[in-house]
Amino acid sequence: MKSKKDCKKSPLKSEALLNMLEDLEEEKNKAKKSEEKLKNILSAIDNVIYSFTPDGKVTFVSEKIKECGYDPEDFYNNPKMWLKMMHPDDAKKQKKIFKKFMKNKKKKLEREYILICKKTKKNKIVKDTLVKTFDRKGNPKMYYGSMVDITEQKKAEEDIKNMFNFSGALVCIADIKGHFKQLSPAWMKLLGYSEKELLSKPFMDFVHPEDRKKTEKIIKNNLKKGKEAVHFENRYRCKDGSYKHLDWVSRPLLDEGIVYAVAHDITDKKKAEEALKESEEKYRKVIENLSDVIYSYDPKTLKVGFITPNVRSFFGYKPEEVIGHKIDEFIHPEDLKQVYEDMKKTIKTGKASLTKARLKKKNGKYILIEEKGSVEKEKGKTIHINGVIRISDKKSNKK
Repeated sequence: MKSKKDCKKSPLKSEALLNMLEDLEEEKNKAKKSEEKLKNILSAIDNVIYSFTPDGKVTFVSEKIKECGYDPEDFYNNPKMWLKMMHPDDAKKQKKIFKKFMKNKKKKLEREYILICKKTKKNKIVKDTLVKTFDRKGNPKMYYGSMVDITEQKKAEEDIKNMFNFSGALVCIADIKGHFKQLSPAWMKLLGYSEKELLSKPFMDFVHPEDRKKTEKIIKNNLKKGKEAVHFENRYRCKDGSYKHLDWVSRPLLDEGIVYAVAHDITDKKKAEEALKESEEKYRKVIENLSDVIYSYDPKTLKVGFITPNVRSFFGYKPEEVIGHKIDEFIHPEDLKQVYEDMKKTIKTGKASLTKARLKKKNGKYILIEEKGSVEKEKGKTIHINGVIRISDKKSNKK
């Protein structure tokens, strides 16, 4: 070792030594800052980060492990701590999986298992991803792992699974590309296909040809843009060749590329609507061919509330030209007194009465008719006079 005297004689060497010490101190500070930065980053993420050598020596465990009641030192002192913190049902299985990974050439291993929290004594389901690095000779060099708590995710998945399996509703998950990913049992029951048959083809194959264009439009304008599709209707083909009318409520999750949807079978409703439509059409044709005009008016306001369409054939008016107007607008002034007296008599006795009067046609001419009116009551009060008008002067009707 040099004396102070020697140092004075070698000022350049002394200065170089001081510079080296300064550089080392600077590097040490940089390393310390880098370590602090790494710790801050690791504490901000939910994952437990760890690493170990091929011989099993644990080289790093992030502080996040403390949330489970363990300390990084526990793993440094006992590499087998990983197995000890696993649920007994998983430990044996995971040990075999890990040994197999250690021997093969695969670079990545993903696994799920139950971890026992020392702190809370509660179990957590974790996803553990392990990456293996190799040296130039192809031998394992280092193992790096990342473990994250997926308990809530698994619970949500289980809830969805139960919803699918036990719900009687038509629930499904589809991808944006047009394939079912998951279906509730109600789908197979309704359409008659197996689950495999429904999952193996684009769902558009099951849509009625006449409904495909509007279905594609909803997918393009709503679902692919992240918008919900509410009360959209189309028809789906059953295995026996028949079709079911479905009413859809769909919600897209663009980040995941999927659509959650619930459909309601409205086939019976559609059949009832169609039957009603046919019935109304038959009724309309019958009414139009009646030789009598049926009508109804309010005895207080004297305004017509209903009249059959065949009024046009006999009087020239459209129904909307009569409805809402008072009956005295169409009755000959000389016949008004008799009509009112007969109306009062009908209301008082509750019995139908026959009235003869002249009614004005749209062209201004009058035609003699016979009218038979009856009362409609509600809670003892007359709410409508319902009547039938029959043409008695056939000749004048032709003029």
